[in-house]
Amino acid sequence: MTTESAWIEKYRAAMLETDWAKVWALIQPAESAIRERQRTLILDRSGSMAEKDEMAHALSGLKSLRGDVLHWKDQRESPHS
Repeated sequence: MTTESAWIEKYRAAMLETDWAKVWALIQPAESAIRERQRTLILDRSGSMAEKDEMAHALSGLKSLRGDVLHWKDQRESPHS
């Protein structure tokens, strides 16, 4: 797996996981892989604008997913009326 595809695979794993209990553990590795790829592209002055845009979109999606997971956890922990 190349560093380019590593972030994509980790991102997909987090976004496609259907078990909310597992999603939280997948978000951080995906974010880390994206940030590592971004650092590599900055240092190498490489990468396409399309990939850079995809990474920005992926980070935004993971941020949103993090919020969804937190909402899910709150719902599970709060007593139902």
